[in-house]
Amino acid sequence: MTELEGAILTLLYMEGAMTSYGVRRAFLDSPSSFWSASAGAIYPALRRLEEAGLLIATDASRGNRPAKSLRLSESGKASMLEWVKNVSTAIGPGFDPFRLRAPVWIKLEPEERKALKAELETGVVERIRAIDALDPGHPDALRHALERVQQETRLEWIRKTL
Repeated sequence: MTELEGAILTLLYMEGAMTSYGVRRAFLDSPSSFWSASAGAIYPALRRLEEAGLLIATDASRGNRPAKSLRLSESGKASMLEWVKNVSTAIGPGFDPFRLRAPVWIKLEPEERKALKAELETGVVERIRAIDALDPGHPDALRHALERVQQETRLEWIRKTL
């Protein structure tokens, strides 16, 4: 199972049944840029999951607008649980735009690095403040708390290394 497919199954597990567009909208609205939210990525992944029997589709058409409501099948739930418990991929480096850029930042000329350091510090501090302003009762509160720890670690690295 791809990371995108695992993320889709997890979304449906956490949020319940959604239309294909609802799934795509959730990816479009996500602060993460790990996955493409393009129709060319989401809809084929949904089709593969449905064809594999991991999703069950029911008609959710409204008037002349055809639509399907998608929910996890029992095997979809089992596959999702297997995916979320895969420790090697869960703790792997995965996609991290910060980590991919950091080695180059260190090699920048001192003046350029100093200016970037100030921008990075400001950006990370602003992101931490935005996370702190979120409703602690929000369904994504745990994800926000984990991102906050990540941002704090980034801020520490910026201050010590750049």
